[in-house]
Amino acid sequence: MSAIPQTKIEEFRKLLLEFAKKKGAIPPEAVIEVPELVRGFGKPIFDPDKCWGCASCSVQCLGGALRLVETQDRRRIYMDYWKCIACEECSVKCPKEAVKVERVFDLSSFLSDEPILVVDVELKRCSICGATISSVKQVDEVRDMIKTLPISQVHIDRIGVLCENCKKLVTAKILLMSRGVKVG
Repeated sequence: MSAIPQTKIEEFRKLLLEFAKKKGAIPPEAVIEVPELVRGFGKPIFDPDKCWGCASCSVQCLGGALRLVETQDRRRIYMDYWKCIACEECSVKCPKEAVKVERVFDLSSFLSDEPILVVDVELKRCSICGATISSVKQVDEVRDMIKTLPISQVHIDRIGVLCENCKKLVTAKILLMSRGVKVG
């Protein structure tokens, strides 16, 4: 006995998959434009040149289509396209305007069991504790943005070296030592 799909979209996907199997195959380029009045269908397109990998898109995804996977040195966001409800929250909440939801329906992606890799960025980790600070792209962009400000190069070089907790600990140790307190 097979498991019963839990949502209408899962049931719809199952029916389409059965139909495609009966017809022989899913066309490799089965993309159609979605009429303006039809809601709930679209395809998020990510611009890798703009994307920092901040993951605000995955946090805001109402349909649960975007999934964050972090390894020691990479942050990846995968999309289960069939879960996307085209709410456009990923696009609206993106601070870099790196996501646009196109008014198309991609049958091949909808029927695929393989998630689509939409974001892949290198991570910057704290030099003391190893916690994630941000993506290398974001740290580099922040450094470039403040180069024109009257800030010493030493401070610019320190951006992206320590996480917030370690910054606080180091600052507290420096303050205590400046007041003659021995710190271990």
